[in-house]
Amino acid sequence: MKRYAGFVLIAIVALVASLAFITLRAPKDQARNAAFGNPVDGLVLGLRAELGNPDAQFWYGVTCQYGFGRAQNIKAAKNWYRRAIAQGNAPAAFNLGNLYEQGKYVPQNLARAAYWLKIGAKRGNPEAENSFGYLLMTGQGVTADPKQAFFWLPRSVLQGNAIAARNLALMYQQGLFVPRDQQAARFWRERARHMAANGPESHKIQ
Repeated sequence: MKRYAGFVLIAIVALVASLAFITLRAPKDQARNAAFGNPVDGLVLGLRAELGNPDAQFWYGVTCQYGFGRAQNIKAAKNWYRRAIAQGNAPAAFNLGNLYEQGKYVPQNLARAAYWLKIGAKRGNPEAENSFGYLLMTGQGVTADPKQAFFWLPRSVLQGNAIAARNLALMYQQGLFVPRDQQAARFWRERARHMAANGPESHKIQ
């Protein structure tokens, strides 16, 4: 009987130690492990999200959006993104805005997309800065504002976003709210190619 109790105690200690080790993992890693079929990581990630960790809330939203380790649930994904945003999480604002911009999993709503993307941009998320700048450039979901577009797109480039550099090239190439300038268009196209080939850190203009 004592031997049995000892085995149970060892098992409990091992389980607690394993759970403690798992909670030390970054939420991003737990989301990845859940996507590759590790249910324990997915469970712990969900518990951390429920306990109010904003990064866990964001990544748990990602698993819900794409069905990583669970059934896809867009309503739950939006809920977790909003909870993360309420705590200052910028990537969640981009993901939620992108949902409405792309219109793949929810009906497209560019005004709502602009609302969330602006929040992400103001919090320094480079993808949100680019997407919000693009909406301002094209007047989708918001009133076209080239001055603001020129504010957000370069900020995104400075964080290594090659797509933002391509969008700036497009503005100059097609004369979208600015005089056509093929030299400026070539400059930004080259920056985009260089960044894509050499990584985001290569954005610094020599």
